Amino acid sequence: MINPAKLAICALAKDEAPYIEEWVAFHFLQGANDILIFDNKSTDGMRDILARVARHLPVEALDWPDGQTYDEMQRAAYREGTKRLAGNADWVAFIDIDEFLFSSRGKSLPEELSEFGHEVGAIAVGHRIFGSSGLTHYQPDLVTSRFVRCAKPDHPQSRWFKTIARPTCIEAFDSVHSVVLNAGSYLRADGTPLCRENPDRHPGYADRVGNGPICLFHYMVKSREEYLWKRLRFRGKLEHRYNEHHFREHDEAGNEMTYDGMRRFAEPIRAMISRWR
Repeated sequence: MINPAKLAICALAKDEAPYIEEWVAFHFLQGANDILIFDNKSTDGMRDILARVARHLPVEALDWPDGQTYDEMQRAAYREGTKRLAGNADWVAFIDIDEFLFSSRGKSLPEELSEFGHEVGAIAVGHRIFGSSGLTHYQPDLVTSRFVRCAKPDHPQSRWFKTIARPTCIEAFDSVHSVVLNAGSYLRADGTPLCRENPDRHPGYADRVGNGPICLFHYMVKSREEYLWKRLRFRGKLEHRYNEHHFREHDEAGNEMTYDGMRRFAEPIRAMISRWR
């Protein structure tokens, strides 16, 4: 019998108080062993929430200052996370607070990762975009329950990927999506070798969609009100990205079909959150 791999989650976050409990609970329910969050000067009470959570689960929050650019700041946080987690985790997933990683087969993530041999250094998991579901305002309910309109599995947006890697195999981060390996192969989630469409343009964009049993759902825009909150959070950092065109493009991409399967996690998430409230 193969022992499940140890998985850690590493993320950079700023002012994610409305969402952080659900995100943390969700990933521990999927089998994560540790969560390391680099906090970029949050002022909305997120750190107080994480301190309560940390009394019950292995969650650590560290102060993380601004960098020259947001991309450089995030990659620096990931490098630090790699060093800190290398002795405690077989795999580290580098994702954002609006991204949810899980197995479509109902397995735990460590069970899924244990099926990749030691010759594999990193796995590229394409993200599936969720739109606003026509919602205009924030509602105090779970993200994974509120938004049920998404892109089809073969949408070109799913060629964008995030990485789960063995920390000992990471040489560098060539983007916040992707790594440079010092050993091992880089596979898609479907088990095939990763090929980039144009690494010179962006190394985090694959040449094709490679869906597998490990899934990444990305609630990028949420409601229009919440998207405006995001624009304010990243003012001075990513305001060139988070504009009206970006909202419309991703809301349209995330409106191709209905998928409410994430609602099956709602009661377990609420039960876990009640442990620290």
